[in-house]
Amino acid sequence: VRIGDYAWFRTQIPLRFASANWSGNWKTQQYGLSGRLMVYLPDPIPEDQDFEAEALVYYPIYSVWKTGQFVKMEFVGNFSPETSTSSGASENEIPGSKGKLKFKATAGNQVVDYVAMMDESGARIIGSYVSQSPSDIGFFFIQKY
Repeated sequence: VRIGDYAWFRTQIPLRFASANWSGNWKTQQYGLSGRLMVYLPDPIPEDQDFEAEALVYYPIYSVWKTGQFVKMEFVGNFSPETSTSSGASENEIPGSKGKLKFKATAGNQVVDYVAMMDESGARIIGSYVSQSPSDIGFFFIQKY
């Protein structure tokens, strides 16, 4: 099934995203779903200012939701190189972090808020998200290509 899913994924990628500069995976905590991501981020990523980005979220052929489909999302993001990703009162720096990214995206009625940390090489981003309509939480990982 996974080999078939990978073949389906590779052959169905819209031309616009065939050359996306970041890709990775996502997984929900609430529904047990997971899939792939293809993302266009500005290069270089602007510091301390809003920027636009777009992503393609893929749901595998064995998914119970949006089986084998791609969903395009448009984001407004902000990268803060001097800010930790802690949401609490701690000012402790996270070792190996280049900074914090925050994104907000919409896809139809769904609104998704993301917070992520970029590694010190600037080539990997890992983070989490909270979604409304449907309500969900999860995490993602992308890397630069």
